[in-house]
Amino acid sequence: MKIEYFAEPHAIVGAIAVARAIAPGRRTPQRCKVRLAMPRLCLSILLLPLVLFLSANWIFACSSIQFSLWAPSSDSNDELYRFIQKGRAGFIDRSGRVVIPPTLPIVDEGFSNGILVYRDWYRGEDVAAIDTRGRVLFGAKTGKVRYTGPFHDGLAVASLEDRRLEGFIDRHGDLAIPLTFPQYPRGVVHSFSDGLADIEVEGRVGYMDPKGNFVIAQQFVAGMPFSEGYAAVVDSGPCLYKNWGRLEGCAALDVLTAPITLNPSKAGLSWCHWKFIDKSGHRAFQGEFEGAIGFSEGLAAVKVKEKWGYIDARGNDVIAPSFPFAASFSDGLALVRTEEGHYGFINRSGRIQIALRDSPPLASAAFGEGVLPVRDAGRKWIFLGKDGKQAVPGRYQLATGFFHGRAHVQIDGQPGGTGRYGYINRQGAVVFAYNFEPIVR
Repeated sequence: MKIEYFAEPHAIVGAIAVARAIAPGRRTPQRCKVRLAMPRLCLSILLLPLVLFLSANWIFACSSIQFSLWAPSSDSNDELYRFIQKGRAGFIDRSGRVVIPPTLPIVDEGFSNGILVYRDWYRGEDVAAIDTRGRVLFGAKTGKVRYTGPFHDGLAVASLEDRRLEGFIDRHGDLAIPLTFPQYPRGVVHSFSDGLADIEVEGRVGYMDPKGNFVIAQQFVAGMPFSEGYAAVVDSGPCLYKNWGRLEGCAALDVLTAPITLNPSKAGLSWCHWKFIDKSGHRAFQGEFEGAIGFSEGLAAVKVKEKWGYIDARGNDVIAPSFPFAASFSDGLALVRTEEGHYGFINRSGRIQIALRDSPPLASAAFGEGVLPVRDAGRKWIFLGKDGKQAVPGRYQLATGFFHGRAHVQIDGQPGGTGRYGYINRQGAVVFAYNFEPIVR
């Protein structure tokens, strides 16, 4: 079988960035937004072709596909699934029963911690939140809320219209952690991950607990979110790094200073030295790396001498650095690119278990629940099993990965456009179907 790879819309793009010791910008904290923190307007003009070049392949996946097809932004999302009818969003449960009628504005996030946060921009409404029964939890109790992110550990990042400060609100819309942190470009506040939130203020990253205490002081020039008890950080700069750590919904080019180049020596800089810390803020184990991705399934991808490999939680080499590209393990497999330029999935022994020979990935790929959506030679989507064979009956115009036994598919019509959509189970049976028509405003 010829496999032409184009997987679910969760981009896994590593873009060049620069960590500075003083007042840098930061990686994109919100999905589908490219942030460029630069001292001069002319730099943004010079970098525009580079931005377009690196992100062109993902623009379609992040806009029209993500709009028509829904996929969870996190494994911690609740088991409710979005659908769209007549330009409004609703949600079903695993059985296909409509639990939230299609009365909401179109959202690409899902329920998290039993809460869905949304805002109807076209109607000029404030941020609001509902629970899984559709009951309104809050409107704008803290003032005119400009932005609220998804809930994690019972808290969500929030900011107000009239203040360029961010903090956290609880499930009732009340401030749990005061609005004291400056917004981009002076700072960036991220959601909680593994019990801690990484927060950058004036170029220094620290980690906060849900009570608002910095359990790890703001001392790093760059830091990734905690995962499985560890986080990758950089002590000092300036230096260059590829931002592999935060895998969000769209490709984002992070530019923290200029000049920007794919060759650090030409910029007079070297690659950053990443290390892993534990939740006490201490070094978890010896070893520094040119790049690092957070731990997943007990392994972390690290870069040594321009090659990626994998280490365990003690810092021991499990898979020697030998790949020009590597992603996190998921469901026992990880996407890599070989020296010959071929993409494939390796197992925990480092051996290629499934080879993808034709084209490089246009979006991130991770096996989930034993299968992966890929596009076949006829440009239809199928679900591939770990043995490299089709694991779920049916061929589709578009498809996402499975989430708690359900996958979102487009059954007919132009990919991403008008047509019949639905959710299927692992046997390929349609659990819920509906007709979708793009709304032109």
